[in-house]
Amino acid sequence: MLEGAAASTVYSVLIGNREWMRRNGLAVTDEMDAAMTEQETVGQTAVLCAIDGMYCLTISVIVA
Repeated sequence: MLEGAAASTVYSVLIGNREWMRRNGLAVTDEMDAAMTEQETVGQTAVLCAIDGMYCLTISVIVA
């Protein structure tokens, strides 16, 4: 029986901008694009995250 890391489930994790997501087969919806644009307008960098091909969150990075 496998234990620890050997027993872990494997996930496909994709992290990046709009273009990176599109190049890797994830559709960037108008809603996602609008949310990213709102963040970018105030000087934040918006980063999309997907797990197993499903969008799960957007992270805003503030560069100080």
